[in-house]
This record gives sequence, structure tokens and C-alpha cells, in this order.
Amino acid sequence: MSAFSRKPEPQEEPGSAADPNLDGIEEPRASEAEPAAAPPAEDGLEQWRERCLRAMAELQNLKRRSSQDVEERTLLRLEGMLSELLRVDDYFAAALEHVPDSVRRAEGSSSFLAGVTAIRQALEAVLLGNGAVFLEPAPESSFDPTEHEAVEVLESAELLTPRLELLSRGCRFGRRILRPARVRLLRPPSPV
Repeated sequence: MSAFSRKPEPQEEPGSAADPNLDGIEEPRASEAEPAAAPPAEDGLEQWRERCLRAMAELQNLKRRSSQDVEERTLLRLEGMLSELLRVDDYFAAALEHVPDSVRRAEGSSSFLAGVTAIRQALEAVLLGNGAVFLEPAPESSFDPTEHEAVEVLESAELLTPRLELLSRGCRFGRRILRPARVRLLRPPSPV
């Protein structure tokens, strides 16, 4: 038999003995049928005052959390953009560092190189203007693993104290290190 040829089953009318639900309304239970003693007016007012204060505090917390969430997401996006721009800055630095002597001596090359240098300086200004801080440790600086990445450690008998050789500068944004400064650690031979 198909679903279309089924006969509807007879339903009992509301209010019949078999239907405990009169017109869709449940009868109140015995405990609900008795009216509760009305609290004194002052107690009721105090309860509403507490509820109101609690709701206001929850609303303030929600606003604070929402504001913090928006700020955190904005900072993460800005960090991502600054990280990408750091890579572009690296490309400019590498391009300027590896310009062949024949190009440097060519006629008109000085204005071209000055233009490329100006573009790199403008890019650095954008990075610094948006809160980036470049990490460029001096050779006599001590190694800080939170800001420096030791790419290589070399021992030299000519040295009396450890030194750092900067390979590529790092960058910090606020308290976060976007990229550590890559260094070569030069130190005196360790006593055996």
C-alpha cells in the first residue's frame, strides 16, 4: 500500500477521556496550582535590583571581551601584513647588496640605485610607522635567545669575548617577535 492511499487514523477529540491534554493545555500540577506566598515588596525590589546589577555587569564583561577580541584580531592581521612586508624589505636589501659593479658603473645607474634605495627607505618608514622595531644587535651585544637566532657558532683564538655577526635583522611588533635577528656567534675557544 502506498503512502498516498493510507487512510488517516481517527483522532480523538480534545476533551475526551483518553486525552489528558485539554486543547493542548496541560493541567497544572498540584504544587503549581497552589499560589506561592507573595514575598514582601522590599524583598522583591531587592531581587530585581540584584538581577539588574548582575545583567549590567554581564553586559560590561561582554563589551570588554568583544573589544579585546576585535583588538586581538586586528593586531594579528597587522602582524601578518608586517611579516609579509618584511620579506619585501629583505628582497630590496638583497637586490641592493648584490648589484654588479658593471651596473654600478653604467651611465645613469646612480639615479636608478638612488630610486631603489628611496623605495626601500619608504618601506622601512611604513614598517616603523606601524609599530615595527628592527632588531639589529651590535657586535658586542650578548646573545639573547628570545631575540636572536644563532645560525652558526664559530670559535676563534683571536677573540677574548664572544661577539655577534648580524646576518639578517629581525623585527619585533609590540611584545611579539615577528622574526628573530639571525646571527653568527663568534666566541673564544672553550677550555678543555
